[in-house]
Amino acid sequence: MKTKLLFTFFAALIFLCIKPAMADYPFTEDFESGVFPPEGWTIYNQAGSATWEQTSVVNHTPEGQYSALHNFASGDQDGWLVTPQISMPTEGYFFLTFWDINGDASWYGKNSVLVSNGSHDPADNEYVEVWTVPEVLQEVWVQVFIDLEEYAGEDIYIAFRYEGDYAHIWAVDDIELGEEVDASPVMVVTPLEVEQSVGQTGTSTNRINIHNEGIGTLTYDIDFEYIDEEGWLEVNPLSGSLDANSTKVIDLTFHGMGLDFGSYSATITVASNDVDNPQVTIPVTMNVIDVGPVNLVILQDTYTFPVAISENGQHVVGTPFGGQSGYYWSEETGVVNLTASVNGVSNSGVVVVTYNDPDLLHNGNPVEVAGRWSFANQEFEFLGMHPAVPQFSMSSYNSGYGISSDGTIVGMQYHDGFADYRAFSWTEDDGYDDIGIHPSLPQNNRPNGINASGGIVYGWSQSGNIGRSPVFWHGDDVVFIDENAGGEAYGASPNELFVVGNIGNNGFIRNTSTNETVIFENPLNPGRLAPTAVTNEGYVFGFTAEGFPPLPPGRRAFVRNPNGVMTTFNDYALDRGWFDAADWTFYAISDVSGDSNRFIGAGIDTDGNSVSFMIDFAPAQPVIDVNPVTLSESLDMGGFSEQTLEISNNGDGDLIYNALIQYVIDDAKVQEVPVGRSRSANKESLQLNKKEGTDGFHPETKSNDKNDVILNYDGANVDAIGLLAGGTFYGAARYTSEMVAPFGGYILESVDVYIGDIPTEIKLIVWDAGTTTTPGALMHEQVFTPTATSWNTIILDESLELSGADLWVGFEITHDVDVFVLGIDGGPAIMDGNLLTQDPTEWEHLSDYGLNANWNIRARLQYG
Repeated sequence: MKTKLLFTFFAALIFLCIKPAMADYPFTEDFESGVFPPEGWTIYNQAGSATWEQTSVVNHTPEGQYSALHNFASGDQDGWLVTPQISMPTEGYFFLTFWDINGDASWYGKNSVLVSNGSHDPADNEYVEVWTVPEVLQEVWVQVFIDLEEYAGEDIYIAFRYEGDYAHIWAVDDIELGEEVDASPVMVVTPLEVEQSVGQTGTSTNRINIHNEGIGTLTYDIDFEYIDEEGWLEVNPLSGSLDANSTKVIDLTFHGMGLDFGSYSATITVASNDVDNPQVTIPVTMNVIDVGPVNLVILQDTYTFPVAISENGQHVVGTPFGGQSGYYWSEETGVVNLTASVNGVSNSGVVVVTYNDPDLLHNGNPVEVAGRWSFANQEFEFLGMHPAVPQFSMSSYNSGYGISSDGTIVGMQYHDGFADYRAFSWTEDDGYDDIGIHPSLPQNNRPNGINASGGIVYGWSQSGNIGRSPVFWHGDDVVFIDENAGGEAYGASPNELFVVGNIGNNGFIRNTSTNETVIFENPLNPGRLAPTAVTNEGYVFGFTAEGFPPLPPGRRAFVRNPNGVMTTFNDYALDRGWFDAADWTFYAISDVSGDSNRFIGAGIDTDGNSVSFMIDFAPAQPVIDVNPVTLSESLDMGGFSEQTLEISNNGDGDLIYNALIQYVIDDAKVQEVPVGRSRSANKESLQLNKKEGTDGFHPETKSNDKNDVILNYDGANVDAIGLLAGGTFYGAARYTSEMVAPFGGYILESVDVYIGDIPTEIKLIVWDAGTTTTPGALMHEQVFTPTATSWNTIILDESLELSGADLWVGFEITHDVDVFVLGIDGGPAIMDGNLLTQDPTEWEHLSDYGLNANWNIRARLQYG
């Protein structure tokens, strides 16, 4: 259900059907006269019970108190606020300006301004619409400029029209017509420098924003120039125009295909009709990087809000939207569901909870209290009675809102019912400390959490007429970010250097060492900012949200780096080597571990499923060491001996290993083949493209039998390939006699292949030895039906014994345009592992087309 803001609306006013008075020119109105509607103004309610009213809840006028507001109501609303008649001169200034603000913008109906040079009554249908909202912002005052020069010399009425059914709230203030206005366009371009990482076989995106802060229409043209290698950057659009107070996002696409690892540079130049700032040049850098190890843990197969991760990254708690419930996760326990609200977790796995205690009753009902829970002791444990509140006066007593790494808990205590509530901290040794009772805090307040060290508590406090103003406790100090502004503090770094939160629609970051507060806006989308976490280095994470409920499509995760540049979390993840992040939609990042490697949040994965996750950008990696690396033994007939292999794990991750015995032909003879003719790549005839978004988490194929042998050149899947225009092509791997000869007599049992998109037809083909560049006679072919975006195992339907000569294993693929079928790894390329052709008599290599990759093709052998 929609949450109503605290605006009061009255019954519909009965308007007087008399012609309004003539107004002076220039015309102004700030709604501060105390009379509403102002003299000469008229209200027309064409539909609905809500009406235009004077309000003191929002105001724009400096030193003023009031504005004109139209609230929402159930059913169709159509409310008109009409000026007196205004006589426009034939010469002069003709811009109508006013300030407006929208509440509950996610339910926006329609705001518009109309002009009539005839009747003042909307029922006469003589009004012409001259403006409507180009971009709806939540609770942000925006100045609107409308050029009414076409009405010069005429007598006009101006109407402010609200429309909607249980929709938004609209307020207007400080209306002016005829005042001198600088009508020049003003170009603002952000950011002024772009740096983007991309995988060697992938693409990634970024953006620049062109904003017109002026009144006149801004026109722009974009050009870009490469400093070194060419062809890796796309810019769209290259030209356009912007009305007053509007923004255009310019999409940048970066292509890493065919490029070596390293940095590539270009410049983007934006030219405009802004006389004072006609040209802006933006340096652009693309870094082609290798795939990084990433571990993804799905906490919930649905969209929830993971609330907190412990400073050591070992424990996570979260909550679904709505209802008093939560969950706990660790690597040892997996997900454990809790019948309590959860708001933090310590390094030892102690969870701070708010729960209904059946042993604590008020009027026969369980009382809601703050407590603790752990997997080791799975009972909810009440923190105990607060000495200042020795008995229950209602069924809500106190709530837990955070816990430090070592177990200090913060929460909110009700002192006099819902009328008086204050922040507290609590420790096992000292019990309750009323940090919310402080000379700087004469009104109600609440924490949102406590940082890992326990040195900073962050949250909000009432301040004058402000319901929630961001505040934090640091030592003995209580610090308001701005006691005259609304917002909340949502996070603090483990080292106590930074505090973050929102103030109005914007975000803030406070440096506790310099006492400097930086307010930052949202350049990514129209939503308001909700910073939720900050690292020791000053990276800010959070989400944008356009209103309640906090659901798609408006919510998106963002990152602000210490230099003040804001990006999406997609871009951040790409920079850390997780290329499949480009194909995710990240709703939110809620928290980050102390080492800045583990993140919790929610999003839409590459299969289109909403999930809640934990991402580890530095997963523990095992490193195996075997000593000795060779064994030899001479035995008499019927003899027996023992030797020892020592297996060591020199890495920081758990090592899982199997010891496999593979019998090979003694003194196997390598069968040489003729050197084939090399073919030069014809990039015009064979145009390759790649798929964006195979998930990249597929492990390498493992042997599952002591007699298995796997022949392959590739690593884990990172992408998939297809022909740009569709058609038929072949991809194959040549396993040389040096690899195959020791396994002469083995059976080719099956072939593993990674398939991205489903083709029109796909056929497994096995060839005998030919030359070094072309296969020999056809040995086996088999049509099969693959599964998309996964490894597929094709078990041969007839036995195929290996002779020890070269073995070619590949696929014939026919597919439509924009279909990407055959999987590839992230390199490095091995020539025999990336063969392709459209003509089986002449073969090329993926590397001929700039792709540092191998096919995800693996031949599984079984000892005969």
